[in-house]
Amino acid sequence: MPDNNEVAFKLETGPTKAVEFTIQIKRPDSYAYSNVAGIALTPWDLRIHFADVNPDSPEPQEFKAHTGIVMPPEHAAGLAFLIFDQLKLYENQFGPIRQDRWRAMIEKTKTKAAVSEAPAKPEK
Repeated sequence: MPDNNEVAFKLETGPTKAVEFTIQIKRPDSYAYSNVAGIALTPWDLRIHFADVNPDSPEPQEFKAHTGIVMPPEHAAGLAFLIFDQLKLYENQFGPIRQDRWRAMIEKTKTKAAVSEAPAKPEK
C-alpha cells in the first residue's frame, strides 16, 4: 500500500480565524519496525514509545524503546483520526484486522451508525 504523503491542515489562529493549507511530506530514508507501543501523558504532550518485542523471549523481560515521538494533544488527536481512516481503507482492501478490541470497536461503530440512520418510528 503506497504512503499517503499529502496532508491537509486547518490551523486555527484565533477564535474566528482559521488558515487551511496542504503540505507534502517526503518519505523517510528508513523505517523502524514496531510490534508494541507505550504511551505516556503530561499536561502538555503525549509521548509514544515504540519497541520490537520477540514473543519467544522468556518472561519477564524488559525491552528498550528504539523510537519515541512527542507531540501536543491536538496533533495526537489528528493522528488518531488519520490512523483510524487508514485502517478502514486497509480493511476495505485486504480484509478484517484480526484484533479483538479493534473488531469490537468497529462493530459498535456500525451498530451506532445503523441506529442513527434508522427511520423514526411513527407515533401511535
